[in-house]
Amino acid sequence: MADDEPTQKRISQRYDGAADYPRRAHYFRGLRSWLFAIAVVATILGALAFNYWGNESAYSPGPISRTHANLDCRACHLEADGFSSKLAKLASHDAEAKTARASSSISRMDAACLECHASAQLHVPQAASVGLRTVSTQLTLVHATACATCHREHAGHERRALPSQQTCVSCHSDAGALTRAQQSVKLENTPVAAAGENRNLGDGIVRFVPPARSPGALPAFASYAEGHPPFAYEQSGVRDPAALKFNHERHLRADLPQVNGHRLTCVDCHRPGAGGAFFQPVKYEQHCAQCHTLLFQPSLPKLRIPHGDPQKVRYFLAGREAAFELALRVEGVSDPVELKQRVQVEMQALERRVGNDLDSLEKRVFFEGDPRDRAGDRLTRADTRKFLTECAKCHAVSPGSAEHAPKVQPPNMAERWVQRGPFTHLPHQHMECIDCHGAAKRSRETTDILLPPQTLCAECHRPPASPTRSVTAPAGDAHTHAAFQRANGGIKWGCTDCHGFHAPSDAQRIISGIAPSSEQSAAAR
Repeated sequence: MADDEPTQKRISQRYDGAADYPRRAHYFRGLRSWLFAIAVVATILGALAFNYWGNESAYSPGPISRTHANLDCRACHLEADGFSSKLAKLASHDAEAKTARASSSISRMDAACLECHASAQLHVPQAASVGLRTVSTQLTLVHATACATCHREHAGHERRALPSQQTCVSCHSDAGALTRAQQSVKLENTPVAAAGENRNLGDGIVRFVPPARSPGALPAFASYAEGHPPFAYEQSGVRDPAALKFNHERHLRADLPQVNGHRLTCVDCHRPGAGGAFFQPVKYEQHCAQCHTLLFQPSLPKLRIPHGDPQKVRYFLAGREAAFELALRVEGVSDPVELKQRVQVEMQALERRVGNDLDSLEKRVFFEGDPRDRAGDRLTRADTRKFLTECAKCHAVSPGSAEHAPKVQPPNMAERWVQRGPFTHLPHQHMECIDCHGAAKRSRETTDILLPPQTLCAECHRPPASPTRSVTAPAGDAHTHAAFQRANGGIKWGCTDCHGFHAPSDAQRIISGIAPSSEQSAAAR
């Protein structure tokens, strides 16, 4: 072993006599103790002094938005007023604290938010759900808690930004969170028919009301293009409940007579309403009468059968002789003798076509129409087409009686189909009708629902295919523009583009009389 190699013995000799070093006085050690004591006392005194004279902005993690700039910190941070002792109690494990935690559904800060934003207590029901409550069997409630999760403060002096897409997805992609948050309240209403119904809910607009979805929580999904539930009218068995016999495929054929010099197109009947957001209801007088004229006599082109009131039709048929006389006067026949002769001629022509009794005439007008052409006899037709078209060709008609005319069921066509989002046609005017409603070209039944599926809408309304690429369509015609959008996406794909988070301000008042059962309340907690 080398002489200079350290050994345990040599190491112990080096520290011989230094074992009491920690007990020896040293000015550095004393100075450190005094400095520590001074720092503790100064901190306590500084905190006490700041509590009385200090500026609370020192505690702020960032600048306040201008929306809340005029508020005192304590307006939101209620714990600053001596609430820490109560929080400590809630943190204990005694039975009373556990009960308090279990029954508490809202934090102190959320309560402070609701002092000013009382109408924001509910996330659901949305305005559409509140409007449909008279035809729904249940109302889904979701209380809006943890306001700061979505509404971030201390992030700048400007107005706070709306919650991001990821904020919505953080809950709606979690099936467990959705199940825990929802609370269904039963409503004492007759269930909507399995195929759906068209109803006027009191505002003068006929709306399509779908049947209730199958029980269960809202499915979790990542975005509008990834897992979003289908539209309500896409449910199996749902049909258009309108009581009108209409064949879209037939009206779009090339062999139809031209209207105003062109083939019949979608916009001849489906015309934008005031402002262009929605379409006008289809009315016989505006959209059908030019082709389906309801002429009564081939020789009197200005004489029309009344439309829309079966009882008026019965009166018209019973007074057909007077109607002929009035129609002839409109055409300029004023001489009494000539007028009487012409009326008799028209009555004889009508008798050859239909018969002379009122029952036969009523049956022809409401149910049968004129018969088809016979060889060498064109009295029953005009321009090679059936002259008198029966009401039952387009409408559901039930037989009448001696006291009452046959009953014609109103068409009851829906004017609004989408209830859950603010859809309008205005942003879609550069598209062709068949881009979204292509099923109309092959539809022969009124019950066919010709609206686009949710997946078709998601072709445009999805995140951009390439985040680094511009989503602005290149210059070109409308067809090129629409094709570019379908291929690249990036068109209003955020949750808040279609849905508002908070329930309408009157939702609390409306549901105040609806008390959930104890079983539902327990499930909600």
